[in-house]
Amino acid sequence: MIQTSERRERSRAARRDAFLDATRELIEEHGIEALTIKAVAERVDCAVGTLYTYFSSKGALVAALQAEAITRLGAAYSGAADRLEDDLATLAIDVDTAALARLVAFGRSIIAVGQVLPEEYRLQQRLLSAQTGYDDDDLALVAPVAFAVLARPERLLREAAALGVIDDGDAFDRTIAWVAGINGVLTLASVQWPGADGFDPASLADMLHLDLLRGWGAEPGALAAADAAVPRSRMAALLDGSDR
Repeated sequence: MIQTSERRERSRAARRDAFLDATRELIEEHGIEALTIKAVAERVDCAVGTLYTYFSSKGALVAALQAEAITRLGAAYSGAADRLEDDLATLAIDVDTAALARLVAFGRSIIAVGQVLPEEYRLQQRLLSAQTGYDDDDLALVAPVAFAVLARPERLLREAAALGVIDDGDAFDRTIAWVAGINGVLTLASVQWPGADGFDPASLADMLHLDLLRGWGAEPGALAAADAAVPRSRMAALLDGSDR
């Protein structure tokens, strides 16, 4: 009986994953606005009613996909933060510079994560400019996952302010402005107009990121030292652990 129940659960989990994979593919191909429950069911070759036993609406389907993507992004940021601590332990920098280096690293993680988790990154970028149709239940699924990821940079900002590395300020508001600002600049990669290929969105996002830290009171010399401790070229390896 237990084995039968476990097989049933594995089968249901596999079918759920198939629905999410199909949703991801269709969003990549046609965009979120064109996504329909019928299209997902057809892609998986099942009845629409079967899909509704797993997800109550298009919004619920996209919310589940987004929650999974955010979880993977958050795990990448956490892994990068852990590996950064190993790097910082080998450098002769003081506590203040290390605190600022953690801020530099997080901002650069947002910029570099598209190299490590391209599907998850592209989904989040699409959702920034799309109408998802979420209801309260869908938001209740996504919000805790998103806030869990945002808790890390918020904590880093509080710690830096406590050390006097940056000025006091509302850490949550700064976190939202920080993450939204970087992602907003990165959306320029999809701009299609003459001359748009003449700039590098990643470089512009990094410039904005460092300017925000300066605006929040980071001393130029300390920021330069933190910048050198966590170069942009290092971030992909920190995110995926490829040099460990």
